[in-house]
Amino acid sequence: MIAYGYPLLDQPPAPDQSAETMALGSIFLSLLAGLLTFLGFLTVLVPGWGAALSFLAPLCACGGLILGGLGLSKAKQAGRSRDVPVLAIVLNILVLLPAFAVAMTCGVCNAVGSSGSFEVHRSFHVQMTFPEPSDGGRPPGFDAPPPLPNDAGLPEDGALPEEDELDSDGLPPPPLPAGPTGLRRL
Repeated sequence: MIAYGYPLLDQPPAPDQSAETMALGSIFLSLLAGLLTFLGFLTVLVPGWGAALSFLAPLCACGGLILGGLGLSKAKQAGRSRDVPVLAIVLNILVLLPAFAVAMTCGVCNAVGSSGSFEVHRSFHVQMTFPEPSDGGRPPGFDAPPPLPNDAGLPEDGALPEEDELDSDGLPPPPLPAGPTGLRRL
């Protein structure tokens, strides 16, 4: 009962429900992150959607962790049960691990696959194609690739080694293994 706008002293204060509200919001975010993880995995072949769903899942799980931590802190301060906030934190941790794995595999694959065309050759060289610039030249920063090393170890003109270049068996020395190009020897 209120007398002249002031509550009577014998009434207990209203209980603070913010800890439970934060914990329930955290549980909702963990369930949403789990759903987004599953949908991100299923839509990996749909350009754009798979990446968006996969990258939103860990963000929801991290938001749920933060909200669960705040709910745990409020419950501790109010002296209330901490079971629901702890459950919310555990659920978000369990969802965060697969959500991060799906984002780093399916999400990145979807993002790369939908950004342009690319080819993988048998020699394991990856060649990405980009739209040609309007002036018909190469895009800035893309120069012609360096020539490949001569695999046979013979001179460019195809001449055989001289007699003094042969070892004691009469065979030319074996060719050097292919190494990185463009590096100077010190």
